[in-house]
Amino acid sequence: MADIKTRDTVKGTIRTLDKGRIAASRMKQAYIQTKDKAEHSVKAEEHNETEYASDRMESGTKRVTEETVHQTKATPHISKKYRIQKKNTRQISRV
Repeated sequence: MADIKTRDTVKGTIRTLDKGRIAASRMKQAYIQTKDKAEHSVKAEEHNETEYASDRMESGTKRVTEETVHQTKATPHISKKYRIQKKNTRQISRV
């Protein structure tokens, strides 16, 4: 019988070793980035409690004014509907 030719395969090829190393490197970089973001989540210009409190008040005031503008834009539709309902109730109560 003729000999069957087989090819030897190498278990640890360069490609498989690189995949593992790359995955580990990416995981490490993601961990480092997350840690840095957590450390620097507070704004740099907030060095003490007073600056933090003033920034919070400023952002809160800004949000309230924006919400007020938004609500006043929506008010004409609501007030017209309310006036019609109020007028109808007056007519019903007079009868």
